[in-house]
Amino acid sequence: MGWQKLVSMTSVSVFILLVFLVPSLGLYYACEKTPNNFIAENNTIYAMLLLPENNSYIASLGKVAPAIKLTFDEINKRDILPGWKFNLSMKDTGCDAYGVWSAIEAYIERPIDVFFGPYCDYVVAPVARMLKFMKIPLVTAGALAYDFSRYDRRNPKSEYHMLVKTGWSFDGLGHAVKKVFDKFNWNQSNLIYVENGREEVLKDHYCSLASKGVFDFLQYRRNCSVQSNKLNLQWTPEELKTWMKKTIGVDYA
Repeated sequence: MGWQKLVSMTSVSVFILLVFLVPSLGLYYACEKTPNNFIAENNTIYAMLLLPENNSYIASLGKVAPAIKLTFDEINKRDILPGWKFNLSMKDTGCDAYGVWSAIEAYIERPIDVFFGPYCDYVVAPVARMLKFMKIPLVTAGALAYDFSRYDRRNPKSEYHMLVKTGWSFDGLGHAVKKVFDKFNWNQSNLIYVENGREEVLKDHYCSLASKGVFDFLQYRRNCSVQSNKLNLQWTPEELKTWMKKTIGVDYA
């Protein structure tokens, strides 16, 4: 997916979510000073964008922030939320679990009504768990791993109760593959993957998480044999040929 398409999709998704999400928050800040002397204004919705600053990622601050700002401007222009205005701040999270510190810093520094992002799964997980207890919604096009969709997030007991997903997931990929297997009555599969493919989407283990999403669906299919094998890109052509004969052979070819 090109970044232009991502920005367009993000703008539409954020626009739709704000229309339904923001009025339901019912949040109102009296003018008061926070511990760091930040003054919160009346009738202002404070949004925090958490994404990597590095533009090599498909979703970065430089690519997504303009779409959100454009959406806020459009909401004001159409007078969808009369009397309300928006304040957007941004934090660089990188693409690993340490990104949770950016969310903690943001929460301490100023009032926040809604978080946008993060995108990388290893940042989304700890941030979403934390925001459940802070009662702040987290809207993201990321959170691709199957674990984010395994249980009903509408249940207050869900660890990702405040997480709102706007995009696809490996859960959907697993559903689609299972439908294909059901239609053609296939009973054998061998998932071959490169562990860190698509690094522009997820820094580590993108293909591992994708194959796990498919594996988790197929393993419960009756009479279905599921194998999973990691491909090493450092192998020589001869090593790869030998590995393919052994792993795929005539059983899966």
